[in-house]
Amino acid sequence: MVLVNSCMASEGASVGTARLVALDGTELGQRALPEIAPMGAARISTLDLFPEAERLIGAAEGFALEFKGTNIASPFSYYEFANGKFSLHHF
Repeated sequence: MVLVNSCMASEGASVGTARLVALDGTELGQRALPEIAPMGAARISTLDLFPEAERLIGAAEGFALEFKGTNIASPFSYYEFANGKFSLHHF
């Protein structure tokens, strides 16, 4: 995913968390997000945040990622194709 800090203030670094949540609402894991500088962005892999995602998800039918924090704009999903092209989509 791509997270964006749209704050223009020099002291406006982002602070936040990511939660891995089962579709029934059960929290499977939570991690701190890396700080993002004002007007910056970070591309973060789900497996970088939750290397043990397969174990955490287990028998759950599916999962969601929830982002909370300060100075974090709507996240984008990021897909990179074999030919080097990519696409971004708002969650």
